[in-house]
Amino acid sequence: MSRSGTSQIDLPARAVVASIVAFWIGWIALMSLRATLLGFAEPGDLLIRRIAAAAAGVLLTTLFWRGLRFVQSDRPVLIALAALIGAIPATTAFACVNWFLFYGWYPPASLAADVARWGYARVFRYGVIDTSVSWFFFFVGWAVLYLFLRAAARSIAAETASADAQLRALRYQINPHFLFNALGALADLVQTGRADDADRMILDLSALLRRMLNDADAAPNVSLAEEIDLQRLYLALETRRFENRLRVEIDLPDDLAALPVPRLILQPLVENAVKYAVGGSHAVVTIRIAAVADARRLTLIVDDDAAAGDIAASGFGIGLANVRDRLLAIYGNEASLAAGRRDDGGFRARIEMPCG
Repeated sequence: MSRSGTSQIDLPARAVVASIVAFWIGWIALMSLRATLLGFAEPGDLLIRRIAAAAAGVLLTTLFWRGLRFVQSDRPVLIALAALIGAIPATTAFACVNWFLFYGWYPPASLAADVARWGYARVFRYGVIDTSVSWFFFFVGWAVLYLFLRAAARSIAAETASADAQLRALRYQINPHFLFNALGALADLVQTGRADDADRMILDLSALLRRMLNDADAAPNVSLAEEIDLQRLYLALETRRFENRLRVEIDLPDDLAALPVPRLILQPLVENAVKYAVGGSHAVVTIRIAAVADARRLTLIVDDDAAAGDIAASGFGIGLANVRDRLLAIYGNEASLAAGRRDDGGFRARIEMPCG
């Protein structure tokens, strides 16, 4: 998401309206408590007037909010300045409404005496000018809270967009990496004169690429069953290349099939196993994909049983780095990838991530 895109992000309207209503309900409660403690007469009449004033306050604060939405800067100084300037008309309007409800329109006996003693004009000046100071800070307080919460929401959205872009880049990195390896396998078939196998591999490769590229902009997560099905297609394609030297074992318990995993998270691990274990060995090699889980953690394993002396390289390249980077971007320190030689020979890559 671009900078201009994040600058248009606002808090949900429902949340903003809820905060406005909560502010004014809180004001009614505080003023009613004050009146009770001071022993004001006619509490019922005053409560009705407070409710009417709060209703007007909700309307004015909502209009104030609509004006603040035009402030697109996230700089603290401009946020505070917008809140201070915007609060002036809201404060003035509310102070006039408040004066009318408590003094101008059939004032209760306790307030009517002030009107009789000082006159409407003097009471108006006092009521509007004096109370405006208090109301000014009331409106400013709500405005600053709103603007800073909006700035925080925009910051979070920008960070999320950046993380999403990074994840897309990492995921798109897999496709050319896979294609490079697949074309290398196809070239091997052509060079060794296996034209029929090369033809069939081209068809299989076309089908596999069509599925991978069609899914490129799909949801970032898939079910574990879908992810493993894609690896089955890839390994079936590689079986044509290595004939009887590649065997595949998949251990996926039924109760784990629907768990979500990052799309293509296993692809680099399976490719490494094919390239370094099967491609670097003259014996039959079994590649095993397994999944186990408990209540909190899902473990995915890709390993092979190639003899240590036959493996050409360790396989720590772009593939494993890509997997590590994606796990870190998605899960932070809650996920990990461990890869290395097995004690009984072969190579194992083990992913651990939150379950579900």
